[in-house]
This record gives sequence, C-alpha cells and structure tokens, in this order.
Amino acid sequence: MTISRQTAVNTRSLIYRKFKLPLDHWRLTDPKALAEFSRTARRAADITGVALAEPGSAKQTRERSVIFYDTNEFDLYRNNFILRTRTPLGRARSAHQELVFKFRHPDRHTTVSVDPRPRAEIPHTIRFKEQVLPALRNKLGIRSIFWHGSKIFKRCELENLPYGTLAKVFPVLRTWEWTPTRA
Repeated sequence: MTISRQTAVNTRSLIYRKFKLPLDHWRLTDPKALAEFSRTARRAADITGVALAEPGSAKQTRERSVIFYDTNEFDLYRNNFILRTRTPLGRARSAHQELVFKFRHPDRHTTVSVDPRPRAEIPHTIRFKEQVLPALRNKLGIRSIFWHGSKIFKRCELENLPYGTLAKVFPVLRTWEWTPTRA
C-alpha cells in the first residue's frame, strides 16, 4: 500500500513522500478483504489530506511481472542500487515495459548527490522520492529511505547483460568506488 504526497524540493525536482505499509499479501487475494482495506485506506487518506491512487473498478487493477537484476554477488543491492523492470501481463502486453535504475540511501544529501541518469541519448525521467517505512526489526516508529532514480520507457533486454555494458548505460556505475565481484 502506498500513499503519496507531492512536495517541492527545489525548482529543478520534486519529491514524492511515500508511506509504505507492509501487508499480508495472502489476505489481499480475497475480494472482501481488498474492499475492506480500500475503505480503511481511503478514510486515512481523507483524514490526512494525502492523495491515494486506487482503481475505480477491479478491471483497472494491473497485473505486472517485476524482475530485479543484479550481479551474482548482489553488488548493486549491497551498494544501494536497484535495477528492475515492470512488464504488464495479460491483454496489456502492448503497454510499455518500465525500466527503473535507482540509488537508495537513508541520508537525503548522499542520495541526491548520486546521478542515476542513463547516457544522454536514452529518453528518461528523473525522480527523487522519500519512502516512509515502519522501523526495522520490531522497533517502534518510522524510518525514511530516499531514492534518486531514472525511469526509461523503452524495452530493454537485461538477461545476462555484462556489468561493463550496464556501466556504459549508467555512467554513475563507472565512477563508483566498487567493482563487481563477478563481471
């Protein structure tokens, strides 16, 4: 479940503050449970004045395949990077695949200092977000993770892509202080 509020960071970019709640995904397969959850989320959004994106009908829900890419030793993830694709399933297959490359970190200044843009000739959009999550490991409270990312709406084949090629697409990987344990 994601509730977001758009707030200005500076004149060049926007931040979306997302509040993420971990949910029991098994229960969300029941239409009655989904309807109950939707009513609860709507009330909370109305009270707090945040935007809540929700489908107008069951036909508007989206089934997507989400694939995360990394080296065999998870070098990207261990260094706060995420590379993933989302591809619509079913009749929506004609819709665009979405490729996202992002850097995530709990420090806003560290995150904003990392440039996630692909090579200049690749059409993309840049986003900066704050995700507000529950505290880790049974602690009370909340925590923030900031992410700075680029979204590419062009079909890309990433299976077995060598790290060197990926670093040519995303220049920040060439300047980072680590090299993958396996190419």
